[in-house]
Amino acid sequence: FVLFNLFIVSEAKAQSSDNKLDLAYNYLNEGQTDLAIGLFEEYINSDSTDTKIHLQLAYAYKQQKSTEKAKEYFAYVYNNSTNPEEVSASKNELDLINKNSDITVLNKAYEKLGSGNTAEAIQLFEDYISKNPKSTSVYLQLAYIYKQQGNTEKALGYFQYVVDNAVN
Repeated sequence: FVLFNLFIVSEAKAQSSDNKLDLAYNYLNEGQTDLAIGLFEEYINSDSTDTKIHLQLAYAYKQQKSTEKAKEYFAYVYNNSTNPEEVSASKNELDLINKNSDITVLNKAYEKLGSGNTAEAIQLFEDYISKNPKSTSVYLQLAYIYKQQGNTEKALGYFQYVVDNAVN
């Protein structure tokens, strides 16, 4: 009798979880992302290893432009899923997020340069090349900035890097 009751309670919880997931997917389809996220988060609290739901959360946060939360969930799936499709999708999304982040840094650097804030522009360009060392156009930009500032030694170093690494 006790085993039967445990089975019934367990079955009821599973049914409830499935109903909540169905509702969460319905919310997503209706554009009610906040409500869907709430239910997915609640589900993850009861089954934290379900990578499929982590992936859904990542996409929901991406849709909301909550990049850091999306990145967190994509990374979880990438590092924990055994499903090759989930791993591949997560990797592609993480690469895209990182690429967009780099483009944002580069755009900010050019904005700072255009507004005369050379020191901040240099820092942003330096940050960009630390992650994108093959970007000779940014090295060239830095070379011209340093040349304009009269820092010949740094300018020559960056010009030399461009010459040594330019693609014909």
